[in-house]
Amino acid sequence: MPNLGLTTNLRILRKHYRYTQEDVSKYLNIERQTYTNYENGKRVPSLETVKRLSILFSVSVDALISYNQAEAISEDITPYSNSENPINYRMNVSNKEVQLIKDLRLLPPSIRNEVYEFLEFKKERLGKKNKKLRKDLS
Repeated sequence: MPNLGLTTNLRILRKHYRYTQEDVSKYLNIERQTYTNYENGKRVPSLETVKRLSILFSVSVDALISYNQAEAISEDITPYSNSENPINYRMNVSNKEVQLIKDLRLLPPSIRNEVYEFLEFKKERLGKKNKKLRKDLS
């Protein structure tokens, strides 16, 4: 018996990310028809395949197999690609992150540089905390 949540979610997420069935099948290293059968409910993917699909679509396995969860998830994710091949060069950005980028671009360059410097400072500080924590745990 096919998991209707999985089949629906696969189709919704694939279209949201503008992938073709061929794109996804190449990512999974399977035949296109095999992937088509997953979307149509004619075949059930292995657990390993479901895990890889959840990574590709940036959703949990639970959300991927749950009935119609992908619509809600896909509304909060914007596909970003810096290449002609989105499978290899893809980053998912939440709507909040997109707004942050838009806000950052509205700032004058001098303030924008201050924001960059602050982020570097926070990353460095976090790195030192993590280093100390690792040292304390060993």
